Amino acid sequence: MILLAGCKSTKNSTSTADEKPKKSRKLLTAVTITGMELSTFPKYARDGEKWDAYAPGSTDPDVFVVLKWNENLLLQSEVKDDCAYGTPVVFTQNIPLEVNPFDQPLLLEIFDEDGVSSNDNMAYFNLNIKDYEGKSAIELVQGELTLKLNVQWTYK
Repeated sequence: MILLAGCKSTKNSTSTADEKPKKSRKLLTAVTITGMELSTFPKYARDGEKWDAYAPGSTDPDVFVVLKWNENLLLQSEVKDDCAYGTPVVFTQNIPLEVNPFDQPLLLEIFDEDGVSSNDNMAYFNLNIKDYEGKSAIELVQGELTLKLNVQWTYK
């Protein structure tokens, strides 16, 4: 004789009012840069000279920002002329900017525009914006330079 014993399930196979509905996870669908500020930058270029040392009548940098993905230009800001050391620089041209793609490596560069020679690279950042998901501000720091990005995340 074989005796079979079974366990009774404490869960009903039908749904009851006490069960909590499953939460649906929202997907990140867009990232928008809503503001961009160069809050600090070095007083002198890498060679120790003033930024525009060879430009007549100017020794302060003419700053602009470039954002690229795989050599494709996503953003080029306006040039802010003669930026005084210690004074924040706010970029507004082409802002807000919906960043696409937002989940792949991007190159963000800050330059001092030079009319008579090649532009001086003040700093560059390789970043994946999705790595900062949920933050309303991203602060990028390289040496004495700090660039702040205000960011908006869109979920559906």
